[in-house]
Amino acid sequence: MKKLSGVLQIVGLGLIAVALVLSFLMVTDILHSSSAEFINLLLSSGFFVTLGLLWTDFQKRKKL
Repeated sequence: MKKLSGVLQIVGLGLIAVALVLSFLMVTDILHSSSAEFINLLLSSGFFVTLGLLWTDFQKRKKL
């Protein structure tokens, strides 16, 4: 389970990082605004993966 949470943490932070890079490219006018929905999807999924990991970690610590 510890390996899975490490992988999910990397995936969540990776999604957030990719979304931030894409939004920077959109602000600098390299990407067009049609990709804004995709960036929003990446950001929200990254935050939800990270939030889910924090919630499961909180539940584990609460049981101890």
